[in-house]
Amino acid sequence: MPGLLPLCLLVGLMVGQLVPLPPGLVKLISPSSWEAYRPIYELSGGDFWIPLSVNQKATIQELLRISAYALMYILTIQILRRGGRINRTLIFISLLAAAIAFIAVLQQFSSSGQIYWFRPAPGGHPGGPWININQYAAFIGAMCPLVLALFLYYRPSSVGDEGWRERFVAFFSAPRSNLHLFLGFAFVLLAFSVFVSLCRGGIVSILASMILFALLYSYKRRNLGRATFWVTLCLALLAVSWFGWQPIINEFDKAFDTSGAIRDARFQLWSDTLVLIRDFPLVGGGFGTFVDLYPSYKTLTTNLVFDHAHNDYLELAANGGLLGLLLAAWFCATVLLYGWRKVLVRRDRLAVLTGIGGIVSVCALLMHSVVDFNLQNGAVGLYFFFVCGLLVAVVNQRYEHYQ
Repeated sequence: MPGLLPLCLLVGLMVGQLVPLPPGLVKLISPSSWEAYRPIYELSGGDFWIPLSVNQKATIQELLRISAYALMYILTIQILRRGGRINRTLIFISLLAAAIAFIAVLQQFSSSGQIYWFRPAPGGHPGGPWININQYAAFIGAMCPLVLALFLYYRPSSVGDEGWRERFVAFFSAPRSNLHLFLGFAFVLLAFSVFVSLCRGGIVSILASMILFALLYSYKRRNLGRATFWVTLCLALLAVSWFGWQPIINEFDKAFDTSGAIRDARFQLWSDTLVLIRDFPLVGGGFGTFVDLYPSYKTLTTNLVFDHAHNDYLELAANGGLLGLLLAAWFCATVLLYGWRKVLVRRDRLAVLTGIGGIVSVCALLMHSVVDFNLQNGAVGLYFFFVCGLLVAVVNQRYEHYQ
């Protein structure tokens, strides 16, 4: 299980933030945490030890959440030990993602911003089962590469010297050609739903992930199946053209003022968060404590409560310090490099395609996390670690081939 050591160390860091320590040691490790506790410590007469976390309850909740993610990663690798089981799992999540995307598209055009057509969204723009459209787009963006990988795997093979009529008949006569067509439709639907969601981060990340998929696939498989890939991607863009590009262009225009300069409250939020990180550099203020710490650093002129930094990396650095950020980066880098090394040496077509799909899925979520807090959402975070485990499982196992 690659990445298990940094993942365990990350959980250990969270436990360490909860353990009461002598005040002198807290002053040495995190002076700002000591300053947060100092008034009540002096008022009580200074007869107790204090933790590094400024909110133990929030850190305990985050410890349970991240521990559940770690267990999901471990169990996914252990359970998906057979090729047939992996195959069925991939088909199931493709069906699930397609169903969610179908519901989300219907909601987008007919629900007037209501959750499942009957419940008003409290300050949010719902997408499928998510109240926040950004998290919906992150989930679908992570599923697209896996669905595309399965679509390419089930592509019926053809003989080079056959005429177009023979190829046409052979295509529809081939076993599982119906599954190939369905997966192609599912991919187009997923990509279309991200564009019509008008989530800028989701649109950029899905385009970047498709470019990455094309690069990795071309490097490994050379010219095999490239035409199918580009035709399918063009069909997705044509579907978006039916919806119209103007609403998407208008959404991106909102990020600029009349002079062409970027205007987005995220930049000020990130600037404030950097100051917070400077005060809690080593181990952070405690996982789950951003909402408690940020009001002291807030410079935005708004009454909104910011419980997340709209950047998973900055929030991780604020909560876990540079140590937490490095441990998380160590885990992600280990899983991705392990998956890519295995893809390079594998010849099994399903292992190669789903391995590339898993790598791109992880990268899609990591890219989108630059501008949103998707990994703070329980469902998206769980799927991130599931896909990490799936990536390790698919590049390692032998498969029973289904023709």
